Amino acid sequence: MPDNHPFLAGRSYLRDKLMEFVGSKQQQSGLIYGPKEPGVVIITSGGRHSKNSGYEDKQNDDGSWTYYGQGRKGDQDPGRKGNSMLVSGQRSILLFQTKEPNAAEVRKQGNHKKRYVFKGEFIPAGYEIIRPERGPRKGLQTIRVTLVPTEGFVPLEESIALEPELSLEDMRSDILAQQHAGQLDKSIKKITAKVYERYDKIKKYTLLRAGEHCEYCKAKAPFRKKDGSPYLEVHHILRLADFGDDKIENVIALCPNCHREAHHGENKERIYKEMLLTVEKVEKRQ
Repeated sequence: MPDNHPFLAGRSYLRDKLMEFVGSKQQQSGLIYGPKEPGVVIITSGGRHSKNSGYEDKQNDDGSWTYYGQGRKGDQDPGRKGNSMLVSGQRSILLFQTKEPNAAEVRKQGNHKKRYVFKGEFIPAGYEIIRPERGPRKGLQTIRVTLVPTEGFVPLEESIALEPELSLEDMRSDILAQQHAGQLDKSIKKITAKVYERYDKIKKYTLLRAGEHCEYCKAKAPFRKKDGSPYLEVHHILRLADFGDDKIENVIALCPNCHREAHHGENKERIYKEMLLTVEKVEKRQ
């Protein structure tokens, strides 16, 4: 699920750029949201004061992030507006890491403005309530959220074996059985290996279903990867962060051109409807 925004991973931006994207006037808050992009919330991590807080946001070895809720005074409530955005799964979460300017940078830019390094797009995979043992929130109810990158649930293409252990028909039956049992429905709970497994399984199935051709424009895959398999990209037609289901009816294999157009093209609404109809017809024939 590629980024549906202008930010590039690893590049830094001024806060004004983040605020402009969502239509916000929030100059201080760690959460930035607004009417221009109602399906997006921007969160910022780190900064000069974070290490003295008694807890600290951090990136984990598997690419996920541990991120703490909003609210400096009193108990944090997952039902309140800002924290609800973090844990509900109703918005795309764009994560930026705060970069304080050093002395040389202050002299060069003539001010102490922070920059924000884009770390990627995430969805919540669960949260828990903790009580820090030190710092200004010592003993207070604090929300600790696990954020998983939307492109990080499964390994990169080279590590996904496309030779199925089951036939395509058997894979489809297995996935549908789990869908009907509710095992693949998106839910807010503590992250487990099953989160990775479900994406892996559906991604493999979708690529095998497509074969060598884009399921939307029908063009042949533009090249083959190191393992000899055709290069296609898997796309959630309705994004997970926008209530899209992680089900085979909502996933399509696309060539890079169609994938970019699905996110950035002027006819996104038409393409969205056509893709849903395309997958519906394909699945009916299975």
